Amino acid sequence: MSYQLTSFAAVALTAGGLIGFLRAGSRASLIAGSVSGALYGLSAYLLNQRGQFQTGALISILVSAALIVVQGRRWAAADFRFPSVSGVISIIALSVALTNTYITYLK
Repeated sequence: MSYQLTSFAAVALTAGGLIGFLRAGSRASLIAGSVSGALYGLSAYLLNQRGQFQTGALISILVSAALIVVQGRRWAAADFRFPSVSGVISIIALSVALTNTYITYLK
């Protein structure tokens, strides 16, 4: 299940970066979405491979931590209003981090 959630995050972040670029011309959005999506994609691939599960989980947890810090600050600055792109990204990243931490280290 964790590779499926991580795959969803990869697609969502990549698509979000592309949408941000197409709507607002934001290169930063395109780059950040592509890089974080690619790292989540690599993580999902490793999570699905025998013997590479912990490496994949660690990558996804580190990417999630970075996204939670950056996007969480933006969401907090917006007074936690919904719908907020930063809020959605923070919740997706938190879900991936908690799921992969639980399955890899606590189960």
